[in-house]
Amino acid sequence: YKVLRTQVDVVRQEGAAVLNAEDALVLDMASLCDGEVLLYAEDGHNTALQKLREDGGRVVFMNGTTIVQAHGTQTINVLDISKDLRPAARSLPVPVLLASVAAAWALRLEPDMVATGLETFEPAPSRVRSL
Repeated sequence: YKVLRTQVDVVRQEGAAVLNAEDALVLDMASLCDGEVLLYAEDGHNTALQKLREDGGRVVFMNGTTIVQAHGTQTINVLDISKDLRPAARSLPVPVLLASVAAAWALRLEPDMVATGLETFEPAPSRVRSL
């Protein structure tokens, strides 16, 4: 915890931390962040995601095979990973894709730009094997 928390503890007020809502240890670190916290989880009904959405926060989750960004009550379908990803990118773990979308959103990239980046992404063959 002490080592991992350093990544959240140094986020400034104008920054953001992207945290996995399905990892209780990581989720506990949200209170250490001076900036915004974006959460991601495969399950859109995750309790922490729901609470952050109710509070007007930003979350990323799966709805079937579609990656969704939600900000409060607004939702945007980013892309369908079963159709819109190249085969090599489809082999990436879903949490990696969700974290990537959340990080891009934290940087204020538009959903269509994020989708294009994911649609055209070709991981290095050596990286796909190691995941």
